[in-house]
Parts: sequence; structure tokens; C-alpha cells
Amino acid sequence: MYRIENLSGLELMNTHTVLIVEDDPRDQFFLKHAFDDIGLKVELKFANSAEDALEHISSGFLPTTIVTDLSMPGMGGFGLLDRLKQSEVLRRIPTIVFSG
Repeated sequence: MYRIENLSGLELMNTHTVLIVEDDPRDQFFLKHAFDDIGLKVELKFANSAEDALEHISSGFLPTTIVTDLSMPGMGGFGLLDRLKQSEVLRRIPTIVFSG
């Protein structure tokens, strides 16, 4: 179980960081190049699953934005969204949902 409920004292990072939650390497490649092509100066961090994303977050990494696929093995995007909504801190992070 990922413990994300104890983050009330943490602040979002000052730099713009985007956590991309996507299990397909081709879609990860596409998203990276889409961000590069529009010239956004952001740090991208990739998670291969919802569980991986929660592991990053529980270790203290708080992105300024989350981009997530809905269709992934395991908990999937819907499960990730449910977990994010349970936290007062994480529910404030803008989250973009996509699915193919």
C-alpha cells in the first residue's frame, strides 16, 4: 500500500514538473516529443503504472501536473485518480487524462 495521506506539510515543487503515467513506451515517446515540439520548459518524469506513480509520490516527488492514461494494467488510471482525490495535497495537482 502506498502511503500518500501524510503529505499535508509538503509543498508543490517550484519548478514545473510533469509526471506522465503511461505504460506504453511508444506513447511515452510521443508525449515527450509533443512537450518538446511546443517548447514548454518542463521537467518530465515517467511512471510505467499507477502504482509506479504512487511510489514516486510517496517518496516525496510532487509534480506540478500529472498526465495519466486511463487504460493500464493493475490499478490503472481510474484507481490513480481515486487515490489522488483522497489526499488534500494531491487533489490540488492539475491532472490531465488521456486514453487511446
